[in-house]
Amino acid sequence: MLLSRNVPKIRTEIPIWLEQWKFSRFVTLSFNDGSASGSRTRGSLLPFGSLRERLRMWDAHMNGALLGRNWAIQHADRMFTFYALEKAEFNPHWHGMIKFFSDDPAEVTRQEKVFDAKARHVWEQLVPGGSLDSQTIDNQIGVAKYVSKTLQYELYYQNFIVPDEFVRG
Repeated sequence: MLLSRNVPKIRTEIPIWLEQWKFSRFVTLSFNDGSASGSRTRGSLLPFGSLRERLRMWDAHMNGALLGRNWAIQHADRMFTFYALEKAEFNPHWHGMIKFFSDDPAEVTRQEKVFDAKARHVWEQLVPGGSLDSQTIDNQIGVAKYVSKTLQYELYYQNFIVPDEFVRG
């Protein structure tokens, strides 16, 4: 679905909306493969289903690594994420913000360490030739603006993964 009429409003409100949560990691998940790029057919974008599916698989593997075998039923404990697809037509890569949930600060620290140790390897297994960059977020509003920078163009909803979209596992 295309939404162009409200782009100026969305461009400013998405980063403010993201500011509600304390995200811990900023990730860039790159495909580094021209065959992963989307294409245009009769003037409209294809849904980029394979790009979303790879991200969904990575998200599931990471939640499994963080929470164990019952991760799929632990909805409240899963990573809370927001992803935006950038340059889908010629150099597709996802930018994302990740929050780890727990009331126990020690558990959050443990999850961050597991994530840092496994995230790149899992992505590279799912996307041969792909790469992952992960950084600790120090300036959340700056990262939120960067992740949502594609909003300066026409907005296609298939280019965003909102929090809890992958809840069904």
